[in-house]
Amino acid sequence: MGTFRQGVSLGLIVCLFHLCLVDVAWPAQKGAPDAAAIKQEVTKFGVGAEVKLRLADGKKLSGRIQAVEDTAFELSTAPAGALTKIAYDQVTKLRLATKPFSYRAAAQPDPAEARRTALSLVGKQVTVRMTSGGKLHGVIEAVEQDHFTLLPSSGATMSIAYADVKQLGGHTGATTVYIFVGVAAGAAAILGILFSQMGG
Repeated sequence: MGTFRQGVSLGLIVCLFHLCLVDVAWPAQKGAPDAAAIKQEVTKFGVGAEVKLRLADGKKLSGRIQAVEDTAFELSTAPAGALTKIAYDQVTKLRLATKPFSYRAAAQPDPAEARRTALSLVGKQVTVRMTSGGKLHGVIEAVEQDHFTLLPSSGATMSIAYADVKQLGGHTGATTVYIFVGVAAGAAAILGILFSQMGG
């Protein structure tokens, strides 16, 4: 009986960790492909973005967007680099291959890459270093074609051009630390209860 209880408890622990590690990278998209929505996503990511996608026939592709047209886009697929034209109404799922949670300009600012990073950080606390030498902290509220809107920690909302951004990344403040501490304490309490039951 004790062995059975131990097995059940360990099973619950494994399930708990699997639930925490569920892959939510692919957004839920049901039914027929939404060509308008896919086109909007492709346009938002822009030329040069590395993406992963799934077609209506189930085939998966990955590569870099090379051109954006009215009814389709061109994808340079790895590893051969061959160009493939894909109609928007053939795509059921689309996402960035990797989310660029931080950006740092090299010799010259890269507005396209800065924009993609801003897209992945909408609604999050960020730190922005400007080419002029200034530094800002705040929350990205909206991302436009040539600029993003930042709500600073203090002051009024402001627009920042991607060409003026030297560095952009998430800002980990005290609130995030407290959240991690709370999660760790909760997990420890659950494991303590399970192990006490195993020993009883």
